[in-house]
Amino acid sequence: MTKFSYLCFVKSEKNIPPEWTAEVLKKWNTEHHQVCHEMGFTLLLWGESYGLVEEGVMVYESDKDLEAFNNFLSALKKIEPRWMAYVRTASVVNVPKNLGVDEEFLRF
Repeated sequence: MTKFSYLCFVKSEKNIPPEWTAEVLKKWNTEHHQVCHEMGFTLLLWGESYGLVEEGVMVYESDKDLEAFNNFLSALKKIEPRWMAYVRTASVVNVPKNLGVDEEFLRF
């Protein structure tokens, strides 16, 4: 089955209010994990971006297509819209080696 990786560059609203405590972030993480599980996406990595206008980056993997990913992003944004005010995504198709694709073609 084909796997896709989705690299999401995330920008939050300019002034996230001080009520974003550890408890609020823990709640967001719990709900985020639940949405990932229900919709078939796995969070592989997340962290801060460097040299970009976005503050963070999240990398997800799934066998779901781009339409399903857009639905997934919409569900994530509903958890706390200010956290993901803007998202820019690059998608990557992970080609399994056993498909007979020429290795030279895949080498850059």
